[in-house]
Amino acid sequence: MEPKIDIIIPSCKTKGLLPLIEEVYATSTGAFNLIIASNPEYSAAKNRNAGLMLSAAPYVIMVDDDITGLFKGWNEILISLLEVCPKVSIVSARLIRKDATPAPMMSSKYDLGHDYEIVMKIPTACIAFRQTAIRFDENFKGSGFEDDAFCLDMGPKIIINNLVKVVHLNEMKRQSQYWQENKEYFERTYANRLI
Repeated sequence: MEPKIDIIIPSCKTKGLLPLIEEVYATSTGAFNLIIASNPEYSAAKNRNAGLMLSAAPYVIMVDDDITGLFKGWNEILISLLEVCPKVSIVSARLIRKDATPAPMMSSKYDLGHDYEIVMKIPTACIAFRQTAIRFDENFKGSGFEDDAFCLDMGPKIIINNLVKVVHLNEMKRQSQYWQENKEYFERTYANRLI
């Protein structure tokens, strides 16, 4: 029987992924496939899509290369909402800093007093979703705004699972140089869908 979860690590790094790979293997429970999609020439969107091209499991988890602090069983807790709530489109881990304070989450109110928070969009640093034909828009260069667009494409029911807290180092690789160009492309192409 094929595993129900594909864990994808998209990256523009060619070195330094081994600690995260070892952490995923040491902490993930149940059957899963691990897919590494790493090409320094690709944008964040293209590396994510390269991983999705190799993915066939019903559930997908994407873990950016600047995530750490995974704990035993995190992967199954992350997909659990998708299994019981068919209207939920994306579940994100709660991103925290090394000092355990909340890290940037785009539209979050940083409500840690409940198990879950419903939001409009999330960064795609550590997310779970069902396998679909939806892909990341490769017109975005480097990184930035491809996650906003993906959230809009996937649908409005997005949940932050506060039971899965992971450290996001937030390296923002190849983001500042393309920020304005990606922002303008997003506003031309997607912003009317926010109204």
